[in-house]
Amino acid sequence: MTRTNSSYLRHVSLQIGPATLDGLDIDFEVDSNAGDKNKASTTVTVWNLSPETIAAVHAGDDVLLMAGYQGDAGCIFCGQVTTITHGRDGADRYTEFGCVDLEWPKNMQPRIYPKGTLIADILRNLYRDAAFLLAAVECLEVTTSGPYTTDPDGAVTLQWCLDVVNGDPDIKKTGRTIRAMTAGGESYIVPDDVTLSATIRVSVDTGLISTSPEDGDSYDRRVTTLLNWRVMTGSAVELESLEPGASGRYVVAEYTHSSSEFTTTMKLKASGGEE
Repeated sequence: MTRTNSSYLRHVSLQIGPATLDGLDIDFEVDSNAGDKNKASTTVTVWNLSPETIAAVHAGDDVLLMAGYQGDAGCIFCGQVTTITHGRDGADRYTEFGCVDLEWPKNMQPRIYPKGTLIADILRNLYRDAAFLLAAVECLEVTTSGPYTTDPDGAVTLQWCLDVVNGDPDIKKTGRTIRAMTAGGESYIVPDDVTLSATIRVSVDTGLISTSPEDGDSYDRRVTTLLNWRVMTGSAVELESLEPGASGRYVVAEYTHSSSEFTTTMKLKASGGEE
């Protein structure tokens, strides 16, 4: 017996290694900020896989997860498999894939940079050495204050560069934190209020479920909608809500796509005034 999706309009498909899985029961939780602010992660659970498919998929394989509705589905995650576990729930079998985007190599050849090297140049070389596509770098003219040797673990070098940039007085004056993000298979190192997509209109008509204000430095408002595969870090959002003070223009700081209720939850930063 195969578990079935409760809504025939929902569409989920998974390409993992050599396998393309469509029509199976697939659960997922895609989090843009789970444990590492610089990369998204997801746990994908596939029910009742064939033994042949299980044997064909391995840690390190590429992953492409598509979700949405019939006639309107798109990529909500691309990355690599890091862990594979198997189990049972009654008569059903499941395989759980832990995945991350941009799994940084931990054995990279160190590079040595002299004092005064542009951080942007270090980052460009870092992404090139790791074979990751870096679409944009915006670090102003921040340079190293002394000699620097990159770490064999690419994630360590990335975080060091971000710490240097965000600690720079000129960056602090702007009040705009620089962050690393991925969108559409490309990487960006830009201020966290930079938009990377066409504006997404969020209203009751487009699937708005709830919205609430949030107090904190990281974001201003939390919004939950029906699953919207177009939402990603850096997306521009135009919110229309009857709640006083809610409507306005925002940028997505964090997001979660979940199959449990087929929803997208966004943490938004204000980027403009109300309509």
